[in-house]
Amino acid sequence: MGFYVEFRDKEGNVIDYNRIDREVCELWGVEASDNEWAAPPGKGPDDSWNEFLGLGVFTYRAIRHSGTFNPSDLIQGLVLYSTVLEPRLECIEEYKYEIQLLLYWIYKEYTITVTDR
Repeated sequence: MGFYVEFRDKEGNVIDYNRIDREVCELWGVEASDNEWAAPPGKGPDDSWNEFLGLGVFTYRAIRHSGTFNPSDLIQGLVLYSTVLEPRLECIEEYKYEIQLLLYWIYKEYTITVTDR
């Protein structure tokens, strides 16, 4: 079953995905593209922030299917139900940009609302 993902800032305002992409580009120091979401330096479009977000939401849905999540919830899902964020230095190094992004979203106090489609 598919799902929709919506970001909100700490005031509860919806955040447009293009704004998220611009923030990610700035955070990671990568060029923005009109055709693809930002990917970490040295990685391709299949490793974009949007793909990582989808994986995080997908894995967290094993714990709670829908509702409002915190970015830290995605960390829990990724640690418990994927091989992406294992407590090994190699995994941390490989996904350092994605971890940085999740920490950035926590810092910004963003929430992520997931609904079924």
